[in-house]
Amino acid sequence: MITRKRLEDLQQWRLRAGRKPLIIRGARQVGKTTIVNQFAQSFEQYLYLNLEKQRDANFFHSYQDATIIAQQLFLAYGLDYTKREQTLLFIDEIQEVPSAINMLRYFYEELPELPVIAAGSMLETLLGKRLTFPVGRVSYLMLRPLSFEEVFRAQATTAQLTAYEQVPISPIAENLLHEKFIFYAFTGGMPAVIQNYLENKDITQLQPIFEELLESYLDDAEKYAQSSEQLNQLRFVIQQIGKEAGSRISFTNFGGQNYPVKKIAALFYLLEKTHLCQLIYPVVGQQLPLEKDSKKAPRLHILDTGLMNFVANIQIDVLRSDDLCSVYKGKMIEHLIGQELFSTLRYPSETPNFWVRQKRGSQAEIDYLYPFEGKLYPVEVKSGKKGTLKSLMIYMETAPVTCAIRIYGGNFSVDTLEIATGTTIHLLNIPFFHTTKINEYLTWFFNDYQQTEEKSSSLVSEPAEKYLKKGKQPAELSTQVRVGILKACAKEAKSARYLLETILGVSFQTHNKRKFIQPLLAQGYLAQTQTENKKSKLQTYQITAKGKTFLTEQTKQS
Repeated sequence: MITRKRLEDLQQWRLRAGRKPLIIRGARQVGKTTIVNQFAQSFEQYLYLNLEKQRDANFFHSYQDATIIAQQLFLAYGLDYTKREQTLLFIDEIQEVPSAINMLRYFYEELPELPVIAAGSMLETLLGKRLTFPVGRVSYLMLRPLSFEEVFRAQATTAQLTAYEQVPISPIAENLLHEKFIFYAFTGGMPAVIQNYLENKDITQLQPIFEELLESYLDDAEKYAQSSEQLNQLRFVIQQIGKEAGSRISFTNFGGQNYPVKKIAALFYLLEKTHLCQLIYPVVGQQLPLEKDSKKAPRLHILDTGLMNFVANIQIDVLRSDDLCSVYKGKMIEHLIGQELFSTLRYPSETPNFWVRQKRGSQAEIDYLYPFEGKLYPVEVKSGKKGTLKSLMIYMETAPVTCAIRIYGGNFSVDTLEIATGTTIHLLNIPFFHTTKINEYLTWFFNDYQQTEEKSSSLVSEPAEKYLKKGKQPAELSTQVRVGILKACAKEAKSARYLLETILGVSFQTHNKRKFIQPLLAQGYLAQTQTENKKSKLQTYQITAKGKTFLTEQTKQS
């Protein structure tokens, strides 16, 4: 069974002092009704209304008093009115009766003991027309597509979940989670898609579901288009946004059409109300509060990356890729990480931000800015296992923080770098699958990592220039590192794990083997003992004659 993290928020809402009726907002088919039905299982009584049904709608047409409506509902559905505190009232498709939305304030004022939740598939599009929310008398909660964590939890074993929860992630779990995340990149997080796959384990059955989802959103356009002309334009934009998601867009000639800019802007305004897409405008500051620059081109984000893959016809590319950063010119993975960040946000007004510097001869763009304890930390996604981080290094030259984040397709690690200004910064390299745990990684970094960093930083520090060049260059090892490794191998051959963990104090990962051991092999200072099978688990490293000569020379100098 799929369990939503927002269930925790619902439980907190239930226990909150001065609790207000709750309106759950979100796009069609993201699971609003399902999550409330699951939440209702913790109540003694559950009163479900669907205002698309005339019988349920009539209660709000016939009565204008919240107490009387509640009494009539309890009586009609055979529930005990004295157990109001243990009864959940859920009003679904509430937009069908605008007076019911206004009635929420009176449920709050007259029946505060009765927990009330409302939702509606087309609710947002009617705001400002037929209805308004009772400001100050209701609370809000945002529901978006399933995150990777929610999808993984629905199919993982207890041991796998334990491994996933570990921060930092254990190296033994990384391969499994990388594999699972690639599949999530293909499916996205729409509940209907995930539920079908969990039940049938057949990806060929998913294509019709994506088709139905797209058609349902196209059909919805008829409900809020104001004219046949706007209907045609809306349908065009809905189909086009999947192809341009992840890119910065212009309203001028959007999709190759000559629609007036004001009309395109109005169409996007409508679609944002449905939560089918969102325009994320850049910021130029580096401290809170941030101010969006609406004069610059926004980045287009649509509801779900799986839907984006379907519309853009890149599903096969995603499934076959061993480097998600290579798919769709990197737009797909950047969009998916944005979706993961969106999944952590509880309220409709919250959006991730991205940063730009448009300076002649030196432009830079940071994919996301992540707020943590009153400060903003840059998050870069564009780089894969071998990508550069030029924009991030430019950002850090003037940033009021000394920690940056790269979310990528590699293994977890922490780099200590010296940037152009001479400042030492830390780069947290977080795997794709742990995106939603950024907060936990930052907590770990400041509370645990920095306390032990001084013991090993002199051995693992490296210049930031390698992230400014095209292609990741092998790190230039310090004399201290080379001497430390060669001394350890002088008497007998040592394993890579021993050299990395015991001698250097870094994690046993391919990333670090490549960084610290490979250069010594290339220089001829070390040799492998298992020459026939270089990837053998029994592989060890022994000092060569050239390595002994170098070690002797360095010993004399010291």
